[in-house]
Amino acid sequence: MLCAAVIPGILALLRVWGDMVAMADNMQIGLPFSVTVLKFIIMWFHKKELEPVINMIVEDWLRTKTVQERDTMVKQARIARIMVMFGCTMMTLACIILIIPPCFGYTTRYLTNLTDPGRPMLVQTYYLRDITETPLYEIVISAQAISILMAAISYTGIDTFLCLLVFHICAQMEILKERFLGLNNFKDFDIGLSFNIKDHLRLIRLY
Repeated sequence: MLCAAVIPGILALLRVWGDMVAMADNMQIGLPFSVTVLKFIIMWFHKKELEPVINMIVEDWLRTKTVQERDTMVKQARIARIMVMFGCTMMTLACIILIIPPCFGYTTRYLTNLTDPGRPMLVQTYYLRDITETPLYEIVISAQAISILMAAISYTGIDTFLCLLVFHICAQMEILKERFLGLNNFKDFDIGLSFNIKDHLRLIRLY
């Protein structure tokens, strides 16, 4: 993705610098690609910090819960699932629009002689050698299509993971609130308070 789309996209941006329409056409794809690379790098270097968070989510679902606590977690998980499905649907449509029409000669891009002197690419890019001849053109088109799919999966995957994380935290905080409100129902008030404080500290420490 970096070699097939991001770097050539930056080179293309430099070539069309000053042409606002061409720059906008470049950045509407170039910015998401660049953000995807940054997201991937950040998540990769923080994977050790994310591991205990993921383990805690698994433990929260596996531990013994009351019916009310389970219903709270399921309610928040359903909201997160709807948002995940919406995000995946939008990215799928974006991939179809970017990849399929150009295969049949249609494109929504703003074409210029600076970046598309011959056969147009899927995204605005500039390569240091002529890639309009067969089979280089087909190889580059395939690489760009794969890059688009990888970017869509990475971009959506990271965002949906954070979405799931936020809604899981919401569920745990709502459960904690109900426990604090129901402290009088504990047989031993001190034990109940201690348990809730430990759970609160656990959420603060990991999130």
